Amino acid sequence: MLCYGVFSAILGVQLLQLIANQTNPSSIIKTCLIMYQIWLISFSSNLLAGQTCAPLKIIGSKEHISIAGINFEALVDTGAKTSSLNAQQIKIIPGKYSQSTHWVSFFIEDPQSGTMLKQLKPVIRFIHVLTHSGPPRKRPVVQYQIQLGQLTQNIQFSLSDRQNFPQPVLIGQNLLQQNALLVDSSQYFLATKNNCHTSSLEFKPSLK
Repeated sequence: MLCYGVFSAILGVQLLQLIANQTNPSSIIKTCLIMYQIWLISFSSNLLAGQTCAPLKIIGSKEHISIAGINFEALVDTGAKTSSLNAQQIKIIPGKYSQSTHWVSFFIEDPQSGTMLKQLKPVIRFIHVLTHSGPPRKRPVVQYQIQLGQLTQNIQFSLSDRQNFPQPVLIGQNLLQQNALLVDSSQYFLATKNNCHTSSLEFKPSLK
């Protein structure tokens, strides 16, 4: 702002000098208009340069999230410890590439095209999830880089069949606590609305 003030003062002095050297009223008006346009451009540039993105702190109960470059609609569940991703044909591959590491192959669906995309990821760990219909189920956990608003980082997801749920992705406590995020359950898609950059997370429904 100091530089902007100095620049405005210089423009003012130059304007007075130009007016003093002009005798034709139309020339004076034209000079004033030109100097005003220069000042207006400078003022607008100064405002744009001062814009910054506020850190993401509050999200809605539903959000748009990008996982592996694919855009999904996600449900935010503050009661779930680990985020979850809809996966089909899940197959555990013991020690495929090393004796101590399990791998998992599975398919995820691109909501925009309906295409099933095969994935192969190392298993970070296994979790046991309680169900209403039977004993706890063992689920593999993998890691993906995600984008949520202007937030980009690596997050762990358990793999499960979520075909019967409206949202293929569930955002759990691990993402919320890792970023100290609060949830406004009365709002949707706050991360996208509050992103001051041009968002690539515009969700389009499945073509199926």
